[in-house]
Amino acid sequence: FHFQEADMSEKKIVGITMGDPASIGPEITVKAFADKSLYDLCNPVVVGDACVMEAALPIVGHTEMKIHAIKDVSEAKYEYGTIDVLDMGLVDMAQLKEGKFPLCAEMPLLNT
Repeated sequence: FHFQEADMSEKKIVGITMGDPASIGPEITVKAFADKSLYDLCNPVVVGDACVMEAALPIVGHTEMKIHAIKDVSEAKYEYGTIDVLDMGLVDMAQLKEGKFPLCAEMPLLNT
């Protein structure tokens, strides 16, 4: 699929969640950002963890893309080939196991 191009003056900042870090969400997100037409439509930013997104790049064969970790959307580049990630810093890659729900994601559920 391709996104319909928007006028530059109309482009909005769109936050896209990376999905479950232990599943296919980050890989699907990388594939979406590999489609240049996404940048024609909006100014996209991933909301998630930069380390997880970095690990997803070689899995889907997009090592040419770069991850740009940011703490505020004002730091975003919005450039094709660079995935701006509003880095939440919640995932410990040493504990992340593919297909397993990470403990850090369960913590908010335990407190409710």
